[in-house]
Amino acid sequence: MLPNLKALSLGWKIAGVVLIAIAIVAGFRSCTATTNHRTDVAIGAAKGEGAATAAAAAATKGLENVEKGNAAAAAVDRDADARRAGCLRHSRTKQNC
Repeated sequence: MLPNLKALSLGWKIAGVVLIAIAIVAGFRSCTATTNHRTDVAIGAAKGEGAATAAAAAATKGLENVEKGNAAAAAVDRDADARRAGCLRHSRTKQNC
């Protein structure tokens, strides 16, 4: 095969080198695009997972606050003085308390 390459004119040799260079560049760009896409997908998944974790943490904190509020309301219901003070704070007719 090498004797056949030596027989080619300089123009054909340059054209062959240019085509090989184009093929190498196209292959490199294809690999880079694939890698970039996979990286973008991985980053998007990580962000989504972070958002889901943050939402779960917020929901847990909200439930804890509701539990604390319910416990405080139950404590007020058990304590007659606190119940009367709450009634006086919120009632329009203080005589009903």
